[in-house]
Amino acid sequence: MSNTIIDNVVFAYVKIQSPVNKYQSTDSEFTVDCVVSKAQAKEWNKAFPKQKAKVVENDEFTDKFKMELPFPDQDEQYVLKLKKPHIKNGKELDQRYRPRVFLATDGEPKDITFDTLPANGSKGKAAYTVRSNDFGTFSQLDSILIEDLIEYKSGAVVGGAFGVTSVAEAPAAKVVNKQTDATGSSTSASTPEAKPTQGSGKKATGVITDVDDSSDPF
Repeated sequence: MSNTIIDNVVFAYVKIQSPVNKYQSTDSEFTVDCVVSKAQAKEWNKAFPKQKAKVVENDEFTDKFKMELPFPDQDEQYVLKLKKPHIKNGKELDQRYRPRVFLATDGEPKDITFDTLPANGSKGKAAYTVRSNDFGTFSQLDSILIEDLIEYKSGAVVGGAFGVTSVAEAPAAKVVNKQTDATGSSTSASTPEAKPTQGSGKKATGVITDVDDSSDPF
């Protein structure tokens, strides 16, 4: 199964490093929003009539996607959402086939899936495969190549209003227990904070293997 590449993509909400739950489901998936030109969206809609590009008015786009208009000369922005199952019907995707994030270099692209999170506004290419069944023809996320990286930085720290970018590590917390002495008076005694017990998380069983083992499209 061959890969198809979309050029000149502006990425948003890249959820490849950590998959997310599907709506009202325990299944999860990898997703990425790809903002493309109107012409690209038109071709996409012809190829995937059941996965049409989402049209977002310009005055709504900036607030929703937290970045400048990728195509300011257009009246609307067009967003393709590429997906791939992570856990489907209780079966987890074989890790060999999980989507990847690559960073363009002078040589072979570098895999940055697990150490760098692209922020909205990063630019590059997206690769997908095509699948057909009784319900129609659908795209499935393969990987993305970042050519212009904006690295995501986690939320603001306390004191950000003063220009603070980092804070000191807090000392280990202590739990204060009230005790009653021999006279009936209340006293306080500090004890080390209790260590949390390890929970028994549920683990998905089985592995999805019905996925094409194609080579890196980039």
